[in-house]
Amino acid sequence: MTPKLTAKLPPETETEVFRLNLLYGKSKNLYGLNAGIQNYTNRLIGAQIGIVNVAEGSIGVQVGIQNYANRLIGAQIGIVNVAEGSIGVQVGIQNYANRLIGAQIGIVNEIEDDLIGAQVGLFNTNDSEGKGFQIGILNNSGFEYYGLKFGIFNIDLSKFLPTAEENRKIAIALSIGMFNFNNAFNIGIFNAGRGINVGVFNAGARLNLGVVNQSDETGFSLGVVNTGHNGNFQIGIINYCPQNWMPVMILSNYCVKE
Repeated sequence: MTPKLTAKLPPETETEVFRLNLLYGKSKNLYGLNAGIQNYTNRLIGAQIGIVNVAEGSIGVQVGIQNYANRLIGAQIGIVNVAEGSIGVQVGIQNYANRLIGAQIGIVNEIEDDLIGAQVGLFNTNDSEGKGFQIGILNNSGFEYYGLKFGIFNIDLSKFLPTAEENRKIAIALSIGMFNFNNAFNIGIFNAGRGINVGVFNAGARLNLGVVNQSDETGFSLGVVNTGHNGNFQIGIINYCPQNWMPVMILSNYCVKE
């Protein structure tokens, strides 16, 4: 049996306004302050402060080493923060939410399902639908992400090299970074996406503006060296269309459709 020392107000009720746990304490309803080493409450309106905080439903703030809330309206501040459904903010080393309306600020941020808001950290992941922005070293998001990504690597790890059909499903997203993959509008050094690429090396988009461009899409490439297929119009010093009867042209070329 786990030893515990608990002080609570009121002393004999399922609804409390203050609870202090030396080691571990569990309450049904708490409207106020829950403090201690390990705190658990079914319904919280107020604050939990401790090493480990758990709340099934929370309106307020959790401050600790590890925080968990099934449903959260408010904030989690700690080393590891986990919320299944959250409206508010998570601030910590590692933040996880299944669904979030608000912001994650930390080293590693992950959204499993829906995001409306922001992720700011070193490594940001949004596996499904997202509307907002990501700022970090590596920003990973799926095809259904709408918004802004600003970082060194802006990619979709699940589909590093998508097919042409998958490229058409990519949502509207602006990526600014050194390496941008699988986004609609890319600005960086190396870009690969279906919409507009502006950079040094560009691949796959309908509009490529850079030094070296490669595209299999019907569109336009402007650069020093351009290679393409399937209705790509090129302006540059060297323009290469392997399907043409004269594949290499100077200044301009048009790649016949296959």
